[in-house]
Amino acid sequence: MIKNENQYKLDLQLQRSVEWVKFAEAKNGIALTLVSAVFFCILKNDFGIGHYFKTVLISILVALIGLLIYSFIPRLKWRFKRKKLEHKPNLHYFGDVANITLEEFKTQLIENYEGFECESRYFNDITCQIKINCEIALLKFLIFKIVCVILYIPLIIILISA
Repeated sequence: MIKNENQYKLDLQLQRSVEWVKFAEAKNGIALTLVSAVFFCILKNDFGIGHYFKTVLISILVALIGLLIYSFIPRLKWRFKRKKLEHKPNLHYFGDVANITLEEFKTQLIENYEGFECESRYFNDITCQIKINCEIALLKFLIFKIVCVILYIPLIIILISA
């Protein structure tokens, strides 16, 4: 099959979406390492905090570890809740692509870029894969953001009590 310029563009977009997923996985791996380190640090040391606070901190960290491990589990039939975009979607940004439907993504590609063969099997397959990868990347980055925000609680308590 000889690829035209638009097929190369779609291939590049697919490659980008795979890189977003890899980057999100790497960030979550680093966060899992950090959360685990804080967990074992609190478990092994007293830091002068009471038993109640230590139990609360350990519970928070166990929940974060569970959330991070969940982010590594592949989801095949996952439903993504979309939020309404306040702007025209940027088709090169995973967050915007994840927040529009597959049909909207295809329509936007056809409207914004000339020469797409919207009826071809290649177009349908690769746009579907790009869309799925963008949704996965968005979920992984969301989990990373939640973990980072919640991780501040045990760290602040440790710093205050030290």
